[in-house]
Amino acid sequence: HLLVDVLGYFGSGGMTTAVDPVRVFDTRTGRGTAAGAMRHGETRTIRIGGVEGVPAGATGAHVNITVVSPSAAGYLSVWPTGAAQPTVSNLNWRAGEVVPNMAIVGLGPDGTLQVFLSTGNDTTGSGHVLVDVLGWIG
Repeated sequence: HLLVDVLGYFGSGGMTTAVDPVRVFDTRTGRGTAAGAMRHGETRTIRIGGVEGVPAGATGAHVNITVVSPSAAGYLSVWPTGAAQPTVSNLNWRAGEVVPNMAIVGLGPDGTLQVFLSTGNDTTGSGHVLVDVLGWIG
């Protein structure tokens, strides 16, 4: 079986600018968010535009998302603020794994994106989430 998810497209004038990887979100330390693991069913907002050298007018970002110390199997989805939550995941894991994945994500008009964590049937589950910016689109 093969599954293909479309991440987006590059139109005329859409330029990608690579940057040295920089962490913008870390639930372990509270960087870019409140400190503390994300819980099952929780959504948090991540500011990308206007931080760490990414211009405020950026329309998208190349990010590396990592889940650390999840207490249960689950998945994570990211999407632009203001858009509907997608029905697909960007990251999947089993309990206890450290799993990274790269994604290209649009940004909302305010330069933010949303991250949602689910631990499936374990409604008491949680996990730490890290987001590193690798580049921006705009």
